[in-house]
Amino acid sequence: MSQQSKVLREFTSHPGEILYKEDIASTTGMTERQVVNAIWILAQKGHAILKVAEGSWKYDPQAKELKGKTLFELLARTKTGSVVLQDEDGSIWVAKPADF
Repeated sequence: MSQQSKVLREFTSHPGEILYKEDIASTTGMTERQVVNAIWILAQKGHAILKVAEGSWKYDPQAKELKGKTLFELLARTKTGSVVLQDEDGSIWVAKPADF
């Protein structure tokens, strides 16, 4: 079974629950980095896996698979390396560099 399949199985077994990379790694026998990479790939493929906070995500079975791309406009860069973005709907986001 692929890493993405293992991670997706964890999310679909616990719909709507917040799952942490440490717990997914422990359950699947993967490293935390492998879990994060698998989640990233699943999200890129359109699976409704939503980031809750750093190192935690949830699967929303009510959401349709996310098709297409959301466009963001770069508004600013901060001294810490974070960026301020605005999405197609006008929402403002702050993104910080990943620290895997």
